[in-house]
Amino acid sequence: MREDLRDRLVCIVLAGSRLYGTDSDSSDYDYRGVYFEKPEELLGLQRAVTSKDKEERDTTYYPLRKFFELCLKGNPNIMDILFSTAIIQSSSEWERIINAKELFLSKMVLHSLYGCMHEHEKGLQKEFNYKKASEVVRLLFTIKKLGETGQLHTTLPQKDLIKSIKYGDPAREFVNVYPALKMYVRDNFDYFLSMLPDEPDYEKAEQLLVELEMKQLKKLRL
Repeated sequence: MREDLRDRLVCIVLAGSRLYGTDSDSSDYDYRGVYFEKPEELLGLQRAVTSKDKEERDTTYYPLRKFFELCLKGNPNIMDILFSTAIIQSSSEWERIINAKELFLSKMVLHSLYGCMHEHEKGLQKEFNYKKASEVVRLLFTIKKLGETGQLHTTLPQKDLIKSIKYGDPAREFVNVYPALKMYVRDNFDYFLSMLPDEPDYEKAEQLLVELEMKQLKKLRL
């Protein structure tokens, strides 16, 4: 962990294939963290930035405000942080955020997931790639689960199937799974959308962000 963030860290979670359960023995460990900005970054002209730390482990750190902004946009990678089941380091502030994670769920998340899936799908049309094929199927199952339950799941019941596409006999598995799954998602997409709010709860999310930032400033006696 970066020493300059030690007193400002909100959380660190496991990300990527090891979160999804689609990893191999040789898979990297990827982590994502969220941290409080410095007072001058929050109140002054400076702005905190997303940064990577590869000295101890591959970790990407997001300023809290940026994290909220990306969650409200339904960014799939950032939603993975919010809904991660593999929390490496937590805090009372992070507990408050994850207890309010429903504020960030909306139709925008479904659209973002579908858009991400479609980008991988376009890549497959040029050249079959095992990793992209498994990502297409993982994202389709994620969309299906979110649409059917109204909940975002980072580790899916189909993780072994997704893993077999990635490392086993991917061409055969992909052909067996993808067409019917894609058709199901496409045919039910309007229903999936109806399960979610049109927009995230901007007002309550902003209120939570302000409360957390004010608490941090008071802790610093500013």
